[in-house]
Amino acid sequence: MRKARKGTQIIYIPGNHDEFLSSFLGSYGNVSILHQAFHTTATGETYVVVHGHEFDMVTRHAAWVAVLGDIGYQFLLELNRPVNWIRSLFGRAPWSLSAFVKQKTKLAVGFIGRFEEALVHFAKKHQTTGVICGHIHTPTQKVISGCQLPLG
Repeated sequence: MRKARKGTQIIYIPGNHDEFLSSFLGSYGNVSILHQAFHTTATGETYVVVHGHEFDMVTRHAAWVAVLGDIGYQFLLELNRPVNWIRSLFGRAPWSLSAFVKQKTKLAVGFIGRFEEALVHFAKKHQTTGVICGHIHTPTQKVISGCQLPLG
């Protein structure tokens, strides 16, 4: 907020964990709350920036599964602390249990593929170079059908 008071334009895009903020869309001084934004890079490429939950069919059409998944994800995040403490006793590096489980779940693999296809369609619809989003919590940068997908 200090940066906004000093003139920096802040764009906030709510996601599924703070979706209640979607009812406050608009500009408040230098802070804007938007569903999506467009960003043009120094080289002239244009990206549409979204949270990404709107392309997640589980979040949109089976909310109870999303809630259950969120509870499980939070549990795994909490379990990471004791797991990594035990790993440190054996001289092992920190490790993310939640990321491991997510990567090994076949359902997640299928979901990510459909999710990425929806993002490519969205980018082409808006005639942008690609989409920047973060809903799936898995940082990566891919090019699919000529569309750039920096995901996180």
